[in-house]
Amino acid sequence: MVGVRARIEPIAFALDGADPRPARRLRLLTWGLFAVHLVQAADFLFAAGLRTADAATRSDPGRFYAIATRSGRPYVDFDVEYPAGFLVLVKALAFGSFPTFVTGIILVAIACDVAIAVVLRRRYGLRAVAWYLAVSIPLLPLVLTRLDLVPTALALVALSLAYERRSERTAGFVLAIAALVKVWPALLVLAFLATRRFRAVATFALTAAIGGGVWLAMATPDAVRQVFTFRGARGWQIESVAGNAFVLLRDASPVFAGGAWRVGDPPGVVNAGFTIVAVVIAAVAAGRLRHAGDAVNIELVAAVVVVIVGATLLGSTLLSPQFMVWLSPFVVIARGHVGHRLVAVYAVAVVVTATIAAVWEPRELTTAVPALIVLARNCLLVAMVAIAMRSLRAVDSRQSASS
Repeated sequence: MVGVRARIEPIAFALDGADPRPARRLRLLTWGLFAVHLVQAADFLFAAGLRTADAATRSDPGRFYAIATRSGRPYVDFDVEYPAGFLVLVKALAFGSFPTFVTGIILVAIACDVAIAVVLRRRYGLRAVAWYLAVSIPLLPLVLTRLDLVPTALALVALSLAYERRSERTAGFVLAIAALVKVWPALLVLAFLATRRFRAVATFALTAAIGGGVWLAMATPDAVRQVFTFRGARGWQIESVAGNAFVLLRDASPVFAGGAWRVGDPPGVVNAGFTIVAVVIAAVAAGRLRHAGDAVNIELVAAVVVVIVGATLLGSTLLSPQFMVWLSPFVVIARGHVGHRLVAVYAVAVVVTATIAAVWEPRELTTAVPALIVLARNCLLVAMVAIAMRSLRAVDSRQSASS
């Protein structure tokens, strides 16, 4: 144990700035981690296997390309499981062949990865960048061919604008754009409401209303159902909390629907119940900000975001492994309020998630060993939400004591 501790402590000191020579060591560590990101990105840019005919029909980029290039009106002539902003983005990238499209997806992911690092560097220091680069490395193979870093980067920019630069209107606009790409950032407006960022809320509502109105006018009101039900897919994805529990408790035979392997056939009221619970947890977390008074800062808000996003993941019928990246910058920022335990639990959850994705095919997650590992990962997510929520209770208690 002494030897292990001796090897770990220099890394922890470098990330925390507790080393007697923190600046140089931290810079070297950060550049080294950044190099790992660039090497992984370069490998994907030149990987022929991502651009094969099989990938064009069976991968997520293949699905994106099919949506972008299919003839007819999206949401009307064929179902689409993504919001309008996502559709606009993939159509903008689908100006050539499928291999060109994949390259565009990777470049967008790289740009968002760099953008997150830049925002963290300028607003929260080099240490935050190092933590982000470190904890997100295992997720790179999962996110570089997808677009989950886009709403993550936009949500980070929105929160930074609202709480660091006090540019509330711009923050609301950016958050609305993020929500039009993926739905989950919309819940972050709860933090704006709780902290009385009313100009941000108003701008968000106006932008979302205009964007959503144009979307539905060009498509159909049924587009909302397609997005929220993943093209009307039944059942729980087998990595979701409910899906994993179903696998462990019953003899489950997965079926492929809505772009994922699913089990069970729950009535709509059950899924609605999970959603309501997640929204209630998110609202309770945001409500804690109302009691913080002058103590509100970006670290505290980031802790609330961790609860909101974590509850969203736990309550969703779909918990794809790449969704874990949604939490990454906010966990790093929240470390200043919550402490190292949150980052440690998240890092383990990320490693477990990446291991699951690398070792087993999705349909194999119904067997005992991988199902138990998925359960462990989901328990780590629950622990993250609990840790962040407990830190918010502490703020509430301190504020009550001071009054």
